[in-house]
Amino acid sequence: MAVGADSADRFHVGERIGEGTFGAVFRGTEVATGRTVAVKRFHAHWMGGKAGIHFTALREVRHLNELRHPNIVELLGVIGRDAAGCFSLVFEWCVGDLEGVIRRADISLRAPDVKAYMAMLTSAVAFLHANGVLHRDLKPANVLVAPSGALKLADFGTARALETAGDGGEMTPDIVTRWYQCPELLLGARRYGPPVDVWSLGCVFAELHLRRAPFAGTSTADQLVRICAALGSPTHEAAGWADVSLLPDFVPMAKLPPAPLSQLFSTGVGSAAGATVPAREALQLIGAMLSLAPARRVACADALQHAYFAPGSLPRATDPADLPLARR
Repeated sequence: MAVGADSADRFHVGERIGEGTFGAVFRGTEVATGRTVAVKRFHAHWMGGKAGIHFTALREVRHLNELRHPNIVELLGVIGRDAAGCFSLVFEWCVGDLEGVIRRADISLRAPDVKAYMAMLTSAVAFLHANGVLHRDLKPANVLVAPSGALKLADFGTARALETAGDGGEMTPDIVTRWYQCPELLLGARRYGPPVDVWSLGCVFAELHLRRAPFAGTSTADQLVRICAALGSPTHEAAGWADVSLLPDFVPMAKLPPAPLSQLFSTGVGSAAGATVPAREALQLIGAMLSLAPARRVACADALQHAYFAPGSLPRATDPADLPLARR
């Protein structure tokens, strides 16, 4: 159902619960039903002496107004500019985010829990790609947890439609939080597609096991060094990326062979509370998502058909209602 402009009277805005560069998030209530909602209020965007709406807010409205999926956060309403020029989006209420779940030392993430989280998240991203949308900022902090335990992919401010980003159009490489940025973006690619989201998804998959980001670089160069140390360099024959040297920010690098992916987890276990080693099929799928060459990266639709997610495969995914919650 299309979301139009709402009167501020439809929602009561309560306490502030968070903030960011865009503005602030408040707990709210839908007056007619009494249900709790989240109100994301954007700062006024001034241009030519007039208050306008920032393009990131417009992108969220556009994409979330068109996308309906059990694992994508639902946009409930739009509140037009107030006296201060602020503009608000109203979302379904969530009790936390996946980053909070990962970071909490008192939460144990078992293999069935990880499978449940990845099934929901991969399904959401596959749906986006099937509908011609790139998220471009997948990370645990942008994955919310509903009261039901279900994951809800959120923060569509940097999302782009593929029809504006395909073979005929260039895009900025300066998207995706660094730790979840794929090699082609680190090397300045301006033409890219769904594989950028798949790489980020693979990083989240690994992080659910490691309980820390697998590649926590302090700069673009350091990020690439960390990736190469774990997965080999994109110039090595094993990467299968013959045209990598054509990327705008490519620099000559040593041809490092790939190390077994299992080493990433064996060296990580013990460095973060609750870290675990993925089983064979999980490790295979992580590797397919973290292929250095974008053309070799598994598509999300194909990932859902991987043996890791096969019906009846062990371990069985935890029911969302039994997953841990990280409350605000």
